[in-house]
Order: sequence, then C-alpha cells, then structure tokens
Amino acid sequence: MEVAMNPKKLAILERNFELYWSGREPEISDQRFDQLVEELRKENPDHPFLKKVGIAVQRGTKYVHKKAMLSLDKVYEFKDLEKWIKNVARTPDEQFDVQFKFDGLAGKYSHGVLATRGDGQIGEDISRRKANIYLVQDIYTIPLIEYSRGEDVIGEIVVSYKKFEKYKKILERDFSNPRNFVAGMINRKEALPFDIKLDFVEYKSSFTRTFKAGEFDVRRWYQILQEFDAKKVYPTDGLVIKLHDTEYADSLGYTEHHPKGSIAFKFYGTTAWTTLLDVIWSPGKGSLTPVAIIKPVVIGDVKISKVTMHNAKFVMDKDIHIGDELEIERAGEVIPHVVSARPGNERKHCIPAWCPVCHEKL
Repeated sequence: MEVAMNPKKLAILERNFELYWSGREPEISDQRFDQLVEELRKENPDHPFLKKVGIAVQRGTKYVHKKAMLSLDKVYEFKDLEKWIKNVARTPDEQFDVQFKFDGLAGKYSHGVLATRGDGQIGEDISRRKANIYLVQDIYTIPLIEYSRGEDVIGEIVVSYKKFEKYKKILERDFSNPRNFVAGMINRKEALPFDIKLDFVEYKSSFTRTFKAGEFDVRRWYQILQEFDAKKVYPTDGLVIKLHDTEYADSLGYTEHHPKGSIAFKFYGTTAWTTLLDVIWSPGKGSLTPVAIIKPVVIGDVKISKVTMHNAKFVMDKDIHIGDELEIERAGEVIPHVVSARPGNERKHCIPAWCPVCHEKL
C-alpha cells in the first residue's frame, strides 16, 4: 500500500525547492532538505516530486535528451560503499575510478546547445548563457562558445569558491552558497553581468584517482579523501565511484533512475558552526600551517576541537580572526576543515609576524 508523506513536510520540500531554484535563500539547510527527500523516497519512491529533485524549474525552451541523463544511486557511509564495491567487483584486481561529485547544475553541451539535465529525459535549453560559461577540461579553460569538437560534453555548471566570494561583492548580494548562486544566475531573466563567469566542468576529464577492489579499506579511503580535499576548487557534496571498465559497467545495466556500474558517496550532515578560540602555526617543510583551535563541536557523532585552515593565504582570503564564527565540514565523515567564516563580536589578528621555530621575521 502506498504511504503518503506528511503534507507539512511535503510543503516544506516544495517551498524550499522553489526558493532555491529562483535564486532566493532556502529556509532549511541542505542537509535537512536531503533528509526529507530520503524520507519521501522510502515512503513513496514514485512520488512526482522526486523527479524534480536536482533539476531547474523549467522557465525556457525545453530540450529533449536523445540519451537519458540518469542520476546516481547514493550511499552515505563507508560500510555501504564497501558493500557495493564487493558486489560489483569480479576479482580483487577490479579497478574503480573516483571523481568529484560537483554541487552545481548538471547539464550537457551538444552541437552548440547547452541544456540542463532536467528530469533526465527533458531539460531546459540555456544556450543564452553560453557567452558567460567556460568549459573546463583537464588543465585548460576555454569559452564554451569556442568549443568546436563534435561529441557531447557531459558535466556540471559550477562556480569556484574564490569566484563566488568575488561575485557576491560585485552583485552586492549575499548568496548562501555557490550552488545557490549558479541557480540564481542561470534562472535570471536578464543577461549575466559581464564580470560574471561560470564554469562547465566536464566529468570525464576532472581529477581522478583509481584503486583496486582488493586494496580498498578504511585507510585507502582516507587517503583518497585527503587527495580530493587538497584538490577541491569547486563546491562538492560527495565523490563518484565507478567501474574503470566501461564495457563491464554498461553490461550491468540501468534502473529507471541510475546506472548500476557507478555510485555516489554523499557527504551528509557534515557541517556545523563554532567559534575560533586560537590558531597554532604548525611548522613543516619550510612552511607554517595554521591549525584552528575551536570551541568543541560534534559532527557525525565525533567531537572536533581542532581543524586545518590550509595555509596563510586561506586565512587572509577569508579574513579570519580569532573570535570569528567558522563553518566546519567533516568531508566524507573523516577530514574536518573550514568551509567559511563570519566576523565575531571581538576579533583578534591571528597571523604571526615571527616564526615560532627560528624566531626570524616571516
């Protein structure tokens, strides 16, 4: 028997979906939205709202995909990812590729037309934005309107963290996150400002790491998460794990919603706000790394009291001072790091003028 979702919860989903895709500020967090979506998926997997999740509100010309753009099945815990790998691997030598799961707007560029994924079958033609979107492939970036190769490009429209902070100042508007910013720019009626550039990152040419089924354990997963954390430029909400052997992956087939040869490990419920109490500058290999001492906060049942802030440039770019409020993310439920910051009531400069080891001027 079909189970109906609580009408109030469904109304919350509908309202926040519309707020998000219109470029306005949602009333609930991404994590809460995901929780409600998963509840609805379990109670009523065929509910029409689920087909809208992750797509833009149709406002322009519809685009019919000749080949369906499916979404990915998701797991949230290491044990479930490990189970999936064991189920699909034919031998311990089976290879898997890992790539970023970008948190933007999925789409396809085909023969001069840029379209959103939509529900996988029908998207929206957003080619009017091409002049302001740059194609990112491997190590080079080119204006999308100059791309001339014949094959389709599947990827994600995103904005980097660095550009996001810059564009908020240009537009004098405080978007809550980069994904919300991309949705707002794509759905606005007027042309994008000249200074605003979005990126279209091709999935198949993005940063990739490979491992064998027989070597996959918690330690290897931790190493992979560290590598991706160090390469993070665009907002992500997880990692994509797929079979390296594409022929074998295709042979496994597809469900109505996702391919069976790949899966997404979703970072879920992994952020919290807390106060920066102090900064310790840790020496190593000719540099000093800032380690934030924070008011202890629990993320994913783990208490966190210190977290990396990468380097001095990161601290300066985000104008971080002791006493500020920091948003902490525990990516993949393993590595804690600072995502964003906002000024506290009492602020104290935290970048040292002298080296704590050799006492020379920095």
